[in-house]
Amino acid sequence: MNPKTVAKWLGQALTTDAPMGPKSPKFTVPTSTDETRVIEVRHRTLLSLDDVLGYQRDTILNLSRPA
Repeated sequence: MNPKTVAKWLGQALTTDAPMGPKSPKFTVPTSTDETRVIEVRHRTLLSLDDVLGYQRDTILNLSRPA
């Protein structure tokens, strides 16, 4: 181990890990119009939700899916 790393860890006051990921997640909630559109396309095409998402990604602006 690197002595600098050991000294850094020994100087830590907290033992918990720092939170990972973006500081401000960019999740958006679809509007009721968007939800209605997705449901209608699913009923008419019998596609899976993932396929509908790919199909309507350009139509429904600012739609993101949490990883």
